[in-house]
Amino acid sequence: MDSRFQNPKTFGQILDHTFSISRAHFKNLFLLLLIFIGPIVLLSGFMMLLQGDPLFQRNIETKEWFVEFFYELEQGMVLLVPDTFWVMSVLLNILLTPMAIASILLVVNHIRKGESYEIGNVIKQAFKRYGPMLGSSILFGLLMAAIYFAFAFVLFGLAFSLFATDNVGGGLLVLLLIPVFIVVILLLVTRFSFYIGSVVFKEGTPGFSRSWKLTRKRTWATLGMYLILTVIIFLINAGLQLTVGLILGNGVIGYIVINLLLLIGTIILTVGYAVMYFDLKLRNDPGDFQDMIDSYES
Repeated sequence: MDSRFQNPKTFGQILDHTFSISRAHFKNLFLLLLIFIGPIVLLSGFMMLLQGDPLFQRNIETKEWFVEFFYELEQGMVLLVPDTFWVMSVLLNILLTPMAIASILLVVNHIRKGESYEIGNVIKQAFKRYGPMLGSSILFGLLMAAIYFAFAFVLFGLAFSLFATDNVGGGLLVLLLIPVFIVVILLLVTRFSFYIGSVVFKEGTPGFSRSWKLTRKRTWATLGMYLILTVIIFLINAGLQLTVGLILGNGVIGYIVINLLLLIGTIILTVGYAVMYFDLKLRNDPGDFQDMIDSYES
């Protein structure tokens, strides 16, 4: 077993371990994402060609096809073609993204156990959990939407009622509570976010109660780790987009190259998620890890 998975980690250690794994196994991790996400990027690039975008530099004053669809219907059904590809792209994202995430989680699990792995076998393992992952992801999306709309309904309903009764001070106070509500929502998202790890490793489906247990007493720290990773990935992505944009322009080629390079950020975020998951598991299920260590050492 990788010794770095045997002890609870600080923020710095999680980041260091995340970048260490991402760097050492970059080729395989990038290939996994390319297998699942690459076709979506190419489909989107083909869709841009259909709508008339040039290979390198677009005229930003030209209206996009989805705007023209509503205002220039006289052009005929040709405009439905990009629309169809757009729908296909969204559906492929929904269907394939869980597979990509699960595959990376499985790779990190093999690394944790000190096992060798093959890309084909990892994909097969991920496919075995595809149904539970897709169903759990849909439920997670519905749950998060329900939480968001419930908070929004209560918050803006209360603010509207107070303003309607000329209670301006109370209405302003409610509006000032918006950041508090945002933080509460982020904390709830954090508490449920490790459901996919639970599903992939057959620890519970849909995994919400398992995720809630894992993040107990570590919610703020986990949210902070998420925010740190998000900022790092944002800076990396911004630098890549600026560089590629200056070299290749904002046409189809530039779009494809940028989106493929953005997979680097996806690797870092997913590996970081896996490292945090196993760290939380170690803190909550130390007996399971000790049994695994003893079995490995024997």
